[in-house]
Order: sequence, then structure tokens, then C-alpha cells
Amino acid sequence: MLEVLFLLLVSGILLAHVRACRAGSPAWAGWLALGCRVVALAGLVVLFWFVFRGDERNEDRQSREEREVVILEDRSLSMDLRGADGGLSRARLRDQVVDLVEREAARRPSITVQRFCFGGNVMPLAQADRVDRERTRLAPATEALAARVGRGGVLVLTDGCASAGEASGFGKVLAEERGVRFYAVACVGADQEWRELGLGPIQVDELNPERASAEVRIDGMPPGYGVDVRWRVDGVDQATSRLNRGGMAVCSLTEVPPGWHELEASVPVQTGEVCTENNTRRAVFRVTGDRHVAFLYGRVDREQMELARLLRRRLGNRLILLSEEDAGERRLEPDRLALLIVGRVHPDRVEGCVRDCLGSGSTRVLYLGTEWAAEWRGMDRLVSGPVAPRVLTTPLVLNAPAGLRALAAINEAKLPVRRYLLATPRPGTQVLGTVGGGLPVLLADHPQQPTVALLLLDDTWRWLLGHDAATRTGYETFWRTALDWLVQEERTELELSAELAAPPANTVRFLVRPIASVRSELPKSLAIRLDLPDGRKSEVTARYAEEAQAYVAETDYACPGQVEWAQAEVRLVDRTLVSERVPVFREIAVAEYERPIPDLAVCQSIATVPEDAGTYEDAERIVRTMLDSLPQDPQFSRRERSFRREALAAGVMALALALEWLLERLVLRRKT
Repeated sequence: MLEVLFLLLVSGILLAHVRACRAGSPAWAGWLALGCRVVALAGLVVLFWFVFRGDERNEDRQSREEREVVILEDRSLSMDLRGADGGLSRARLRDQVVDLVEREAARRPSITVQRFCFGGNVMPLAQADRVDRERTRLAPATEALAARVGRGGVLVLTDGCASAGEASGFGKVLAEERGVRFYAVACVGADQEWRELGLGPIQVDELNPERASAEVRIDGMPPGYGVDVRWRVDGVDQATSRLNRGGMAVCSLTEVPPGWHELEASVPVQTGEVCTENNTRRAVFRVTGDRHVAFLYGRVDREQMELARLLRRRLGNRLILLSEEDAGERRLEPDRLALLIVGRVHPDRVEGCVRDCLGSGSTRVLYLGTEWAAEWRGMDRLVSGPVAPRVLTTPLVLNAPAGLRALAAINEAKLPVRRYLLATPRPGTQVLGTVGGGLPVLLADHPQQPTVALLLLDDTWRWLLGHDAATRTGYETFWRTALDWLVQEERTELELSAELAAPPANTVRFLVRPIASVRSELPKSLAIRLDLPDGRKSEVTARYAEEAQAYVAETDYACPGQVEWAQAEVRLVDRTLVSERVPVFREIAVAEYERPIPDLAVCQSIATVPEDAGTYEDAERIVRTMLDSLPQDPQFSRRERSFRREALAAGVMALALALEWLLERLVLRRKT
């Protein structure tokens, strides 16, 4: 239609031009020149309108997406396993398929190839070293990619396995509605006789290091075929666990002396094994030699919750949190327990768990304030008669006797007592009271070396509610002082700790904290010696940092997957202070596979066109099928058709300007 209008316009202009020339009428020529100018301006406006239309550019992008191939590559650790006969790995087979796609796409016009990778999350290929490689999370990766691609084809290259419990499909269905077609290739062979041994992380009970354990999975082994798991402690053979169908391998650690130790569990290579580098795990554990502190709690309230948090920060792994429900299944031994804190628990419910600790002489016992306190065995040494709660109308300040140095720091905190338990103490048992020789607050059978104590307070957690910093720290002042009084232990003068940065960073930060009694004697810096696994030694300098209240040094972790040993040392005038030897260790991540033999049904559920793909020949067939499904020749989009209209508008504008010039030269000027 636009072409017909253009021809009529040109014909009209020519007829008018001929008539004007014959008649010699300047009026017609003037009007015709003015009309040509108007037509030229209108053509210019139409031209710019065609050029800057946004929907035309969108149609052009959609045409490119129709001829785009996206490759989603599996970068999980299972891709390092064997993928075909002859020892070819799955990763190598994956790379061969990628080369095939790029080579075939280069032979066809206007086909672009994009590459993404996944282990856990989908990301560009340039960030492949930061992919979570522990497992093949196939379904979430497909869902994430489905939201990114346009209208072309997606080729998923994977090991064929998926993490257990994955459910997918919604995002893929929406992508298919946009015209996306999915294809999947499992980079594996069809050898069903392959075997795989999975050795899980080593676990050592942090509270009671009597044994180590590791989960062993055995897949594909003949019936009755056993596997020996060898345990080594500090490089010395310690035990052997024999398993037939997998399970838990256990190593006894009862004879291991206190200190830091390196533990190694390994499974020998079996015939047909496909994962030899997965058969050794290492761990570092510590036998402290120190006895633990147990907190036996019942109904959890604000006070017991705050106390548990403080004890965890104070004692770390030495703390045993034991609920009333779990007390019936556990028995606490007095030779492993330095202090037992009994919360608001009735003795009939938990006495069997702590019977050996009560009155043993080696375990000190602290009872928190409760109306059941008088019913515990041995409590008649501290109180006589019942214990009843009471609320003070006017709070009194907690006070320690002047001669009791172990609890003297409590007097500086000036802690108020509001709620307490009224009891009648036995003579010589009161340790803490309120100001003016008032109410008894802490009862003990001996002021310096107590074996049993009773705290007649019901609201210590309220010391945390004040806005004054001194009031907030009063809670910690009280409990730290009480713990130091009840648990007498020797602390090293220098405490060294190592903090490894999170992967992929490979730095380690050393902190050396001196005790208060020697802090004034120390210089501004001290040395930290490092013993490397290959026998080399190095040294870093730690400088005192006020914000950390410790000596701080940072350096690179030289031997990932192996153990370094660090020890701080500083020379004084009269002696040398040396810290404990501390390990620096990060275990190398090892893959855990949900299915040893690839499940091709998983790939079929991902692919729009399900096909059994496990070899390179299968991959060639699928790649050619995918490329053949794309549009073979670039089609004219609306954007390309608009170029014709733009050229037509430009022609009309040029012709109108030419006619206007001819009229001016041949008619108007001649008449003049």
C-alpha cells in the first residue's frame, strides 16, 4: 500500500511539473515547490520514527536468541571420576562434548554459544573455581538457568547423579513455554561393575575423646567382600576396622595422652575402584587432660539460658549441657567432671545420672536456687529446714567478706539482690551475703576449697538488663569469679589461637593473649614459630593490638590439607614464656556421592527430548539434533523489514528535494 501511494505521489509531481513548464505559470510552480518541501519534511519525520522504534529492537534480539546454544557444565567433584573405558575421566569427556558443540556451531551461520557451570550454584564459567563442588545439585542448577536463557537450546553436561530429595520442573516448564529446548548428556559409560568407596569425615567426641569414628559407604562390592579401614594417630598405626557392607568404622583413643594429635583414616584401593583419591581423610583433635563442667538444667527460663551462654563462652568444649530429659540416658563420671551445676531440677528425676558425682570429693557441686534444694542428698550440711522464695521491697547489695580474696571482685560490681530464697544456714557455711550482715546468698561447706555450694538467688539474669556498662558486666563478673573459685585450674601465661580465613582465602590469623599478671612485663611484639609438614621452619612477628587485647599476626597458610604447628615465644629478663603448641589445619573437602552409578533417568527428566546418553557417540547424536532444531537461516525480523520502509521514506524525501530544486532552476528563475 505504501508503495502505491509513493507511485501516485511521484506521478502527480511529474504531471504538475510538465504542466507548469508548458504553461509557464509561476504560481503553480511555487505551490509545487512548497508541496515538495512539505513531503521532504514528512519523510524525514517518518524516517526517524522507524529508526527509534523500541519494539523493532526487541524483535531483533528475539531472532538472535532463537539461534543461541547455552551449555550448562557440571563442575562437581564427581566429574573427576572415570567416565569411559580406558580411564577417561568424566571431566575430559565433558570437555570433548563442549569442543564438539563449538566446532559444529562454527560451521553454521549466526549460531552463538554461551557456557555456564554449576556444582551447587549456576555462575559464569570464569568463576568456576568458586563453585560449590561437594555435590551435583542438578535440579536447582537447571531451575536457575531456565530463568536466564532466551529461546534457543540448552545442553546440560552432568555426571547423571542428583542430590537426594531434589524436586524440580516448574522453572523448566516456564522456559519451555518461551521456546527453550533442553538436552542432557551424562558424561559416563555404561559399565555397571564400577565400585566406589565413600569415606566420610572423621568425628571425635569433643567432650569425651575416647574414640574416633567415620562413616564408610561401600557400593558395588561382591557379597561377603570386606574392606579394612586403617587408623593412624600421629603417623603410627592404631587400629583396623573391617566392614563388609559399610557402616561406622571406630578407633579407640583411650590410650592417647593429652595434647594435640593428627588422626588419619584410609581405605586401600580395591579392584575396580573409581575414586582412589577419596580413600584418605585426616583430622586434628585434642585430648585436653582437663576435666569438664556439666550444667544439668530442667525447665529453661531466662536465668538458666543466660547462664548457659556465659558458660559456653567461658568454657568452650569443656562444657557439658545436659537436659532433664536426657539425664536418664547418660551417667556422669566424677573422674571426668570438675564441677557440676544443678539447675531447677527435682532429685528424683536425675539423681541416677549424677549419683556418683554427689559426695565423691573429686567433683564440686553448685546448686542453683530452687524450692527443691533442701531435698538433695547432703544438703543438710548447708541448710536446715525448708527453702522458700522471697522478694525484697528494697534491693540489697551483694557483699563478700573482706578476708575472702577469691570473691573480692564481686564487691566492686555492687550487684543488687531482689529475689532470693530464704533458708536457715548451718553455722560456718555462709560465704556471700548482703550488706550489713543481712541475708545469706551463697552457702558453702568451706570458704576456700568448697565441695558443695548453694546459691540462694533467683534473679541473677536481671544484672544484664541495666543500661550502664558496669551493671551489664556485673553478671559476668559474678559468674567468672564464682567459676574461678569453684574450678581451680592452672592457666598458661600465653594462650595462642589460630583462625583460618574462609575459603577460597588461604590466610591464618594468630592471636596471643597473655594473662594479666605478666602483661606489663611483655614487649610490644613477640615471635610465633611455625613448623611446616615438610620439616621447614618459619617465624612471624605478632604485635600487640589494643582493640583485640592480644598480640596479632597474619600470614599465608602454606600447606592446605596438612597440619602446621604454631607456638608463641617471648624472652624476658629472667625467663622465657612459651605457649602451647597449636595446630593449623583445614581438611580438604572430599565429594560425597548420592548414587555411585549414574542414573540416566535423572537426565531424561531434565531433557525436553529424553535420550539415553552416556558415551561420546550419544553426545554427537544429541548435539546434532539440537543444532538441527534451531532455525537454519537468519529470518527477516520486523526490525529488518523496517529498513525497507526507512529506505522508501528516504527516497521520497530525496525525490521531493530534487523536484523542488528543478522547479526553482527551470521555472521560477526563468520566469523572473
